[in-house]
This record gives sequence, structure tokens and C-alpha cells, in this order.
Amino acid sequence: MLFPKGGWEMDESKKEAALRETIEEAGVRGIVEGKLGKWRFKGKNYGYEGYMFPLLVQEQFEIWPERSVRQRTWMNVSEAREVCQQRWMKEALERLVDRLKGHKLDDVKELVVVGSVQCTGDANSD
Repeated sequence: MLFPKGGWEMDESKKEAALRETIEEAGVRGIVEGKLGKWRFKGKNYGYEGYMFPLLVQEQFEIWPERSVRQRTWMNVSEAREVCQQRWMKEALERLVDRLKGHKLDDVKELVVVGSVQCTGDANSD
């Protein structure tokens, strides 16, 4: 289980990068909402700093760039809580849930957490 995320280019904002990565990795496009927060996490070789955003999905593609290596799965919040293995992912999900409390959730059909990340050093960095 992962949230779509990836690095941002010098000519794009963090939100633009999050949207681009979501199209590439999950084959969806929508409205990137306000930042949920910033987390530090470790990849295979490097430490990363990631900014996570909710995305209100407006369009779902049948064909997308990484469809051969990624599977798109829709789930409810309870299911997502069970499969999030990383602490930072659970925190991002809970911030999204807290933000949505008090909103009329019947109007929200598909909302995902997306992010943009930047390498911050080797995997041993904090």
C-alpha cells in the first residue's frame, strides 16, 4: 500500500508535482487541496521529505503511464487504516479524516492522499 508520490521538478510547485505523480502512478486527476503536512521517511537508499495533499478525484483513466507496475485500488477509510504500514501514512490519513469531519461527506465520492517528495540525504539521516 502506498500513496502516490514522487519528486518535484524545479519548474513546478509541490501541488503540481503531486497531481503529476497521481496521474502517472494511479491514473486519476482532480483538484489538489491544501497541504496535510510534511513528513520525513526513509526509502531504500535515501531519506526523503514529503508533503502530502488530499486530491478530490474528478477523472479516472483506464490507461495511465504506470499501469503495468501499479495497481489502483479504491477503499474506505477503515480499510485504508488496516493496510497503511508506515506511521507517516497513517498520520496523513488521520489528518485527512479530521479535516473532513463536519463536512457533508455524502458529497465526497473519491478523495485520495497524494504527495510530492524531495531527497534529503542518505537513508541513515533523520
